Amino acid sequence: MRKFLVCVIVFSMFAGLQIGKKVTAEELRGVKLSFKVLESYSDDQTVNMLVRLRAKNTSSAPVNNLIATVSHAENVQVHTGAIYFEDIGGGETALSSESFNISLKSSNSQEPPQNKLIWQVEYVNSDGERVVEKVSL
Repeated sequence: MRKFLVCVIVFSMFAGLQIGKKVTAEELRGVKLSFKVLESYSDDQTVNMLVRLRAKNTSSAPVNNLIATVSHAENVQVHTGAIYFEDIGGGETALSSESFNISLKSSNSQEPPQNKLIWQVEYVNSDGERVVEKVSL
């Protein structure tokens, strides 16, 4: 039961269910990231997930040649290099074609583990400018 609870908590954290998250003006005009969990399993020490990255274009203009890379990972391991996306239209969401693994230590407490993951997202906006953003997940 405890393993199940840990998996549910972790899934909630990484499936884009970010309750109480403040949204900044920059996030409203950029890219928002979340995970689609394909598989999840755990042992007494580690929770492992096979995921694909979702990128949502929150602006009304398209973003082109989007690349996402892990910039900072705290208490979580992401086993991937750069994730590439095709062009994403305004307001649309794209799913990465590649899947990858995420691992984090299981917690013995009832509190959810404190994990921090920051991605660097680069894309070309509708004005032809290269944009670089930091996106927390």
